[in-house]
Amino acid sequence: EQRLKMNFFQRFGNFPNQNPGIQSYSHTFRVYSGAFSETPSIDEGGKVILPPSALNSISMMNISWPIMLKIQNPVNKLKTHGGVLQFTAEEGRCYMPLWMMNHLGLKPNGLVDISTVSLKKGKFLKIRPQQKAFIELSNPKAILERRLRDFSCMTKGDTISIAYNNNQYLIDVMQVKDSSKEVEAISIVETDVNLEFMRPLDMPESDDEEEETKTPSRKKKTVSSNPNDSAIFMEDSSDDEEDNPQNQEGNDEEPPKPSFFTGTGHTIGGKVIKTSDPTSTTSGRRLGGQASPSSTPTKEDYWAKFESKGRTLK
Repeated sequence: EQRLKMNFFQRFGNFPNQNPGIQSYSHTFRVYSGAFSETPSIDEGGKVILPPSALNSISMMNISWPIMLKIQNPVNKLKTHGGVLQFTAEEGRCYMPLWMMNHLGLKPNGLVDISTVSLKKGKFLKIRPQQKAFIELSNPKAILERRLRDFSCMTKGDTISIAYNNNQYLIDVMQVKDSSKEVEAISIVETDVNLEFMRPLDMPESDDEEEETKTPSRKKKTVSSNPNDSAIFMEDSSDDEEDNPQNQEGNDEEPPKPSFFTGTGHTIGGKVIKTSDPTSTTSGRRLGGQASPSSTPTKEDYWAKFESKGRTLK
């Protein structure tokens, strides 16, 4: 009788002065999508349907609640995490969302390993929509928060499916964190999670970002190869030397001076004014055809304006 009591208490984890620790349930099932079950809405969340025998086994173990599951493909070892929606599946079967089967590479009637796991509550979640149309909805953040109520866990690297207005939107889980650090998976049940959106996968970069990628800097930076030097960045000024004519060797010739207003002059009557040097600047002419005074008059020219003949009163 004493031995039966000990087995009973050890089995349920309530033996006095004894803490058996958290136990784990593990089993292999045949997997099917929600289209094979009586609950097609399973595709809109991140929970699976297990048979009643799984509930009987879990209820007899010391397992943390709510139930969190690690779901793994035994062939390619891909895994994700989820919760339990119901315990109404046929024995030996597991129904899961279609996006989860696609992510794990599972086919209908394939094998899947399911085991219980303990996850910390999440505090941060970074996601990336694959369609630009999702962020063009009236309030995408509120829609996502409402749809995430059908999920129990978030796993980094998953691509979940969000249904809204008869459309399916794919969301990539880029990063998850608990209260202290980045982790592989988190629980989002009864916790406040900071949600951050990334640029949608099919959304092109902005004009400024494209210009930065298409127009790299002309100056190249190289690291000094001397092992005694620290990481010194040296700018390559070869392009600047090519563009600067002062740095080019053998550039002793002076550039030709430009000549302005060259050509032949004409009078009002249309006669051509002949000059000794056709390339020299033509002299100015008055309306009468006479040459205009020099632009720099001499001292004699200046006083010549005051010269006149004197006359007496008689």
